[in-house]
Amino acid sequence: MKTFKEYPATHSMATSWYVADEDGNVGIIDFEDNGPVPWETEQTIIEDLVFGHEEGDKFIRVNLTDDQIFDLLQDPHSPEEEEFWYDCFVQIDKTQEEEFLHLAHSKDIDCHVISEKLGLYKIDAGDCFPNVNKWTIKTVIKDSSLGKMLGKNMILRIYHMKDYMVSGEWHNDKLVYEHEFDSAPYFIYGQPYWPELLAERINIPADPVKISQFPEKLQKRIYRLPVKFSECEKFQIAEWVPCSVYTEEEIAIDGCVYSLLPLSDGSKAYVLTNINATDFFKYCSEREKHHCKQCTADECYYCDNYSTFTARPTVMMIIYPFRYKDYDKRYITDEITMHSIILPYLPKVPCPPPHNHIFLNSDARKVVSLKELHRIFKDSHRYMDDMLRRYRPRVIIIGEDAYDALSQVYQMADHVLLSDGEEFPYYMEKEVEAHRGEIERLAQLPYQGKVFPQIANKALLEKNHDDE
Repeated sequence: MKTFKEYPATHSMATSWYVADEDGNVGIIDFEDNGPVPWETEQTIIEDLVFGHEEGDKFIRVNLTDDQIFDLLQDPHSPEEEEFWYDCFVQIDKTQEEEFLHLAHSKDIDCHVISEKLGLYKIDAGDCFPNVNKWTIKTVIKDSSLGKMLGKNMILRIYHMKDYMVSGEWHNDKLVYEHEFDSAPYFIYGQPYWPELLAERINIPADPVKISQFPEKLQKRIYRLPVKFSECEKFQIAEWVPCSVYTEEEIAIDGCVYSLLPLSDGSKAYVLTNINATDFFKYCSEREKHHCKQCTADECYYCDNYSTFTARPTVMMIIYPFRYKDYDKRYITDEITMHSIILPYLPKVPCPPPHNHIFLNSDARKVVSLKELHRIFKDSHRYMDDMLRRYRPRVIIIGEDAYDALSQVYQMADHVLLSDGEEFPYYMEKEVEAHRGEIERLAQLPYQGKVFPQIANKALLEKNHDDE
């Protein structure tokens, strides 16, 4: 195993996410640029998760105890000592709370509550200062929201969060995790850069945060693992949660990718890492025209805008091939999204010379007209036929720019799409909010498509494939 870091293209940033154990204890896994990461996980850091989760302009708060809150914070200091009024925690004079909250809802300051009981709020007051290097009381704009708070001595003390960044480094042929924090109310695990290694526990909390302290909506973001964190020093999350990962040994079977990974017990097995790897070559209507022997990314535009949020999708969203990927869906705890697979109606689009090697949606649109896209889809629609049979979604959501292509192939009327004699309820993307209740009900029905094993050895995968 190489002990230096070669950063692959699969993941380019660190991220973190919630997990919970059999006893309801909550942990956070810190992912260091490589290794298994759950499908469509947002790019964030531990510090942005410990108090709750930001979804757009809303903050969903974890109901931490006083001790858990102060375990996350550094020692306090006075407002006069503060030099950077960004992501800081202020404890206010409770007798002025009403006026503080009125100012906190102004446009020049962002604020959300951490504890009403403690009068503790997290604020970002950067807009209350001119463009200077140090944001001190001496330079605050006097008539800004923060200026008014300070002028009336509403803020008693300032806290900053501890630094929860962890880094795995090799010392004397052993991976050692370096970190600055001495305690945390969450179990924190470091996922090594090297996928040959397991996620490793960094700390054991004295007073661990429980999943019951999370609001119901936020609990849906938490992956449940069949382990006890207090007893489990290392584990492989990809055993239980579908993950993306780059490894040197992979196999493609039945439209899926399996990657060789270590398991929690020290053995190795092939673990499901992609359910949407069906080879488009056998469907492509253009392969003979371009004298193709196989599908090659270099000679086609690869529509890399699909998203898979679960290995058992009950919602299929069908979109225009050159549509940009909606990364914001990663940030939203949405019942429909969490049950979805999002597919372009063509996964690849031939771009003849000299226009091959196209990587940007904007460039591809200049080369392939909408009329040509519709023609290629009509001639290659067996791909979508098979995707419908593969996943058998409970409901389909159709992007506005995909309807014309689909309607030339499928019978579509009264919110029902007919494919190979099977009826699928569908809604246009613009209709989702109006029919959200019904779509969510359908999304939560049992999965009825093809089931893919999460863990398997190579021989078993090949046997199952040959038996079909």
